Amino acid sequence: MTGPATVALDSSSLASLYTHPVALLHTHSKDDRPETIQAVAAKFLDSIPFYTTSDPKVNTALKLPPGRHTVLIKGDLQQVYPGADNDEQGYIDWVRDNKYPLVTRIDSSNAKDILKGDRWVVLMVVGNDLAYDPFHAMARLTPGVLFAELNGQAWQSYVKRVYGITTFPTLILVDPKTKRYFDQDLEEMPFTTDRPDAVFAALQQPDALTGYTTEPSRSLSTVQKMVTFVGDHVLVFGIGLLGLLAVVVTLAISTDQQDDDDAKKKKE
Repeated sequence: MTGPATVALDSSSLASLYTHPVALLHTHSKDDRPETIQAVAAKFLDSIPFYTTSDPKVNTALKLPPGRHTVLIKGDLQQVYPGADNDEQGYIDWVRDNKYPLVTRIDSSNAKDILKGDRWVVLMVVGNDLAYDPFHAMARLTPGVLFAELNGQAWQSYVKRVYGITTFPTLILVDPKTKRYFDQDLEEMPFTTDRPDAVFAALQQPDALTGYTTEPSRSLSTVQKMVTFVGDHVLVFGIGLLGLLAVVVTLAISTDQQDDDDAKKKKE
């Protein structure tokens, strides 16, 4: 992405904010120079757009008090930065943790960042590419939590092997850092969008949940683990991994053929 790190707008161009799933807006007075937010924006050029404004009508339109504010816009939802204005690292951490849309659709471009990241994920595995409205309604209740949807029909092998999911829709929690997933709440009942409070309570008490590993079984052979790894994680690591598998298989076949030739020579 090229161009300036931030884009200035006023009340007449406010609609620009809503053309993106997520956009950041920094309001300031005409005498201010938003140097900190510009430095932060430069680190997210390929992530979300940053806008700045000194137009007080924008504050009024967004129902913000006069003065300096930093807000993430996600449709009709707003997340206001709670930290100090001059804390660049605070801004960076906050944007990194909240840069995702209200609900993120997982594909090969973002799967590694989400499913192999360092944040808990509320994951809805659905049977198609359509938004699951009850899940989106639940996500609106807690904008700071990472909600994601995955097309389980398109990734049947992955969701079955990694999460044990064979029916859709299915709601689980995923903790990428410990490589575990959770399919039951604190009362040992399956997670459901009908009981969002149970999901939020589970996120507050993760140590009380019964989890399952996302790692392959230790009983599998090395070759089985390799094939399972590639099959399950092509979503996460992309098509390039298929090319690597082709090379490995080719080498394995060549090695086996060489071993057969050597064995025949010894018999002769």
